[in-house]
Amino acid sequence: IEEGGLFCYPLGMQPPSFLLAPCGPRVKRAGVSCFAAFLAALWVGMLSAEAGCFAAWPAFLAAVAAGTVVWWQSCSHEVEHRASSLHTGWLAAAAALGLGSLALTLPPSEWIVGGLDPGVYIHTAGSLAREGTLRLTVPDLAALDADARAQLGRDGREVWEPFVGMRMMADGRLSPQFYHLYPVLMALAWPLGGVRAALTVNPLLNVCCILGMYLWAARWIRPRWAFAAALVLALNPAQVWQARFGTSELLTQCLLLGGLAMMGRALSGERRGLLDALL
Repeated sequence: IEEGGLFCYPLGMQPPSFLLAPCGPRVKRAGVSCFAAFLAALWVGMLSAEAGCFAAWPAFLAAVAAGTVVWWQSCSHEVEHRASSLHTGWLAAAAALGLGSLALTLPPSEWIVGGLDPGVYIHTAGSLAREGTLRLTVPDLAALDADARAQLGRDGREVWEPFVGMRMMADGRLSPQFYHLYPVLMALAWPLGGVRAALTVNPLLNVCCILGMYLWAARWIRPRWAFAAALVLALNPAQVWQARFGTSELLTQCLLLGGLAMMGRALSGERRGLLDALL
């Protein structure tokens, strides 16, 4: 019995928050610290990729450092409110929902051949993981004459595209187009399992998006309805399809929802609003 009502989760409307309430502050700190680590890894990876010297280990070190700093900074400022115990229970339910979404999104799509967006992204990630640069070395394509190039690809303004999204530069290397932050994330996953690990990025990002949707909505509406919003997102056919497809939309959505959730925390009046606003 909790707040005058019978506990009957999951068929009822109240998860076992009385069991999870003592873990509430640590769960929040862990979530914010992981988000900070995620951002640090992305930024360090992106900067090193633009400089042509990408490597995964500096990004992982930056992630550990950022997560540790945010954890210790938040320890002395976290204030747990009595009303948050119910929110902690629904947060656990949203986390379970996110993990359950993997049943719909794994295995991911393996459509990576050709000039469509997934092909550009996965080849860019592979170049970053193996050579540390965003420029792909392809001597066979660079050696083609004008007639062969005209039959294989298309000519643009002073550049030749063997296929859409890949442009041949004057030095004979391919320059991939689109959103480089996404292949950087795939390249960070590459040491953990190669191409398959890189393709698994989007299903995992989808878990984070579902959590982000709950956290953002919980700032404005009751936790039960925030969970309903996360459920609608998790079961949305377009969301499920996109979570299995190797393009950058899920990373964009994850960063957007994470930023909105941090903004909500920054505007809540808690002492650590400055750190949340920075994230």
